[in-house]
Amino acid sequence: MTKEEIFNDFIKKVKWDNFQIINVCRSNRDNVQSFSFEITDKQTATNIELANKLSKENAEVAGRMNRLDEFMHTDEYNRLSDKEQRLMIIQYNAMQVYADVLLQRIDEIKERL
Repeated sequence: MTKEEIFNDFIKKVKWDNFQIINVCRSNRDNVQSFSFEITDKQTATNIELANKLSKENAEVAGRMNRLDEFMHTDEYNRLSDKEQRLMIIQYNAMQVYADVLLQRIDEIKERL
């Protein structure tokens, strides 16, 4: 069997047995190639992926909150009607709740890992 066939066979067995490769390291010392793999069960890999997605989403919400907060300290904001200003404050508070819920979900997922 060639190295590639051995490698492909290994990957098939990992997938078939409900595991997932989450990291591959390859080195080439003294013209000898070696590989190492970090493997986890698919549920854990799914949880890691979900936590990463939620973290990214939380960062996006935090960016929007920062931009809104900056706007709320401008003269342009002060020229808006009282109703528009109140709605922006409500929007900002809702975004805070949303971001907090995302963080709680991330914590719950991390506890399962």
